[in-house]
Amino acid sequence: MNRLARSPMLALPGILFVALTQVAPALRPAEAAGDQTLQLDPARAALMKSHFHEALAIENAIVRGELAAVGPAAAALAAAPPPAGLPAATTPHLKAMKAAAGRAAAATTLTTASLEAATMLSACGECHLSAGVRPAPPFPSRSDAEGRAGHMQAHQRAIELMLHGLLVPSTSLWREGAEALSVAPLHRSELSRASNVTDEVLSAEKRVHRMAEEAIATAAPPIRVRQYAQLLTTCAECHSANKKLQAPSGVRPPRP
Repeated sequence: MNRLARSPMLALPGILFVALTQVAPALRPAEAAGDQTLQLDPARAALMKSHFHEALAIENAIVRGELAAVGPAAAALAAAPPPAGLPAATTPHLKAMKAAAGRAAAATTLTTASLEAATMLSACGECHLSAGVRPAPPFPSRSDAEGRAGHMQAHQRAIELMLHGLLVPSTSLWREGAEALSVAPLHRSELSRASNVTDEVLSAEKRVHRMAEEAIATAAPPIRVRQYAQLLTTCAECHSANKKLQAPSGVRPPRP
């Protein structure tokens, strides 16, 4: 399967978030239950690429706080045909993934959409285990940017690692992402002087770091799902508050 390609960085007023909505990660055969391994198939690989595209479109919409953008991507994923040639053991996980996508499409709040998106990613991870494949997305690179932009890029990298932790699934990637997200708090000097909005942003920032610290030692998939959903919702709250701030120098607001 093709390697993951990142789209250009999305510039939000006061926030930077790298969108990951282009193509799916590579899949490599892995040991499955018993002696079964899944052979690579171009048609199935193309479908998996589409699945990954839609899943990340859902996540990006939630992080931006744009609930209306969740529906189309989630509905497309829920309606997608099942991949051909998968072991029978994957069927329950495929059904769970599509059901979660359907609930995300019908969500009326970002909180519900976040929970269903996280549930969907976890189901994808369980399906990978059952199929005997292991996604191998490229390792997210570090940014040399400083200040608020660098801080938000560090957040994006950490969230991406945690997403991979659910999707692969991988405990090491989940923990690495949670550890990265738990450090480097945003300072008041890096925000606007609008104190009422700044307090709101800093409060959300503190909650993100606190939740990340709690997630580091989490091993149970259901708890990881809840933690990841809460992180996405809190990121969305922070971004929504930060839209009220003046965009920093060098960062353009999004086009209407």
